[in-house]
Amino acid sequence: MREELEEYIAGYLFGDGNLYYDRSRKAYRIRMYDVSREHLITIARIIYKLYGVRPSIYKRKGEKLYIASMYSKAVYYRIVELLRSLHDNPSIQFIRGLIDAEGYCYIRQRGNNFDVEIGLANKDIKLLKKLKKS
Repeated sequence: MREELEEYIAGYLFGDGNLYYDRSRKAYRIRMYDVSREHLITIARIIYKLYGVRPSIYKRKGEKLYIASMYSKAVYYRIVELLRSLHDNPSIQFIRGLIDAEGYCYIRQRGNNFDVEIGLANKDIKLLKKLKKS
């Protein structure tokens, strides 16, 4: 279960987040973005459960999205390790995190039939080709 949660977080971060090392402060920052504060609260709870680090959640003035931010060298390097491995061999949980971050799912009814369309927007062509196979 822990591995699946970590893979989901890595996918979400790959889609709507960033990792940043500030040399002058020697600080390892992890940030995630979403328009839903509730979703970031859920992710923050998972991160706290996994790593014991509590992200702060805030909204920048004039922006329509929320930011979950935390500083942790251990979490930073764990996510980097996961991203390297999952980029080449994406797991279902990694894909779920990516879809939550950058994807969509439309369900349309046409008569008695339902059409389901799942999509993902990303500029990493190599990754998208791997996801297509998955």
